[in-house]
Amino acid sequence: MRRTLNRVAHTRLAVTAVLTAAVFGALGAGSAEAATPGSKIAATAKSQLGADACGKNGKGYDGGRGQTNSCSRGHEAHAWCADFAGWVWAKNDVRYVDELTDAAKSFYTYGKKHDTLHNTPKVGDAIVYNYGGDFKDDHVALVTKVEKNTAGKIVSIDIIGGNQGAEPGHVTPHPGVKTFKVGQVLFGKKISGYVSPVTG
Repeated sequence: MRRTLNRVAHTRLAVTAVLTAAVFGALGAGSAEAATPGSKIAATAKSQLGADACGKNGKGYDGGRGQTNSCSRGHEAHAWCADFAGWVWAKNDVRYVDELTDAAKSFYTYGKKHDTLHNTPKVGDAIVYNYGGDFKDDHVALVTKVEKNTAGKIVSIDIIGGNQGAEPGHVTPHPGVKTFKVGQVLFGKKISGYVSPVTG
């Protein structure tokens, strides 16, 4: 009888140990894969793929008081790449979005003001093109993935932007982009820099 009870006790202890390990293992995995501000921005941008200027909810895009909405009576109100990027940042509690305007170059100004303008792309960054050029030639999009090789060197990036593609523009992706260095020409526009959002 004692042997039977001991076996039952050992079995219960073993099961408890396995369950405990599984629970802590799951918690550990969750902690290791916790979402970062950049990954949240990327997820929000991806959720809008295919949308036009009025967005998937029909309410359009704008990131704050400095931007006017991209949608007017069910149609595109104006060039809206900056509105889309500002909206995505605002949805993820990025600070100082009211400083952004309908002009793509406002992201460059934001980066200079808050010391987040740099040359190395990071997930969640705004990529700014043709800074200092004509308003119609400016463009801004968002970095949603950075691919590195085994040596840690960046080999490509994924980009999602609003008001892209054939008219009327939509939210479209550009995966696996290998032309990403500042000063290089991508899609006919010179890359001016990358701007990280101020978070926290």
